[in-house]
Amino acid sequence: MKGFEITQAGDVIDKLFTYRDKYHEKGKYLGFRALHEHYSMSLGNCTDWSGFPMSGKTQFLMECLVNTSLMYGWKHLVYFPDVGSNVEIIADLIHKVTGKTFDPEKKNAITDQEITRSIDWITQHFKVLTKRDVKAKMTPFDLKGGSEWINSGKCQITIHREDITNNIVDVYFNKIKPRSNGNVGRIQMYFDIEKFVYYDEVGIHRTKVYAQKQ
Repeated sequence: MKGFEITQAGDVIDKLFTYRDKYHEKGKYLGFRALHEHYSMSLGNCTDWSGFPMSGKTQFLMECLVNTSLMYGWKHLVYFPDVGSNVEIIADLIHKVTGKTFDPEKKNAITDQEITRSIDWITQHFKVLTKRDVKAKMTPFDLKGGSEWINSGKCQITIHREDITNNIVDVYFNKIKPRSNGNVGRIQMYFDIEKFVYYDEVGIHRTKVYAQKQ
């Protein structure tokens, strides 16, 4: 059959040894201890993100991608048509890096200097695709391996938010393959005025935790 080939033993033998040795190896730490128990990112794998519109799927994924760029220098090819224009997408990414909002009425509004300092780093680490032709079509095969950039630990993630005014996001981790680099379960993340955070609750004390390298 044109375009296909039959796998021979020599094609995969060394890779099978590696597959066995790294069977339980976790991916990259994404900045939150509670998240790492369930989820980590590794190249060459796929994660299915699901949830209702406006539930926070894209925002949560963008946060994870930004953290891999900040911590490990990863670069990403992204296409987020649901977020808006390329200006809105890059504004969201800058917000996640700086913690500054583009709303000029807020106290933590970003300045011209902060935008200028951030834009080069963002465009270096994020290749933002924008559709110029309404008839243009694209499949993962067209990316020639680019689909590996949006990746992770063999599980399905469901994002749930009661309503779009609620800043609490329930993140459910559902195993969909026998080998998953994390545990099934749920955590809660928060849309903070600065950026995504996790609240670590010990007794009556509630501590705001920002993503940081392990």
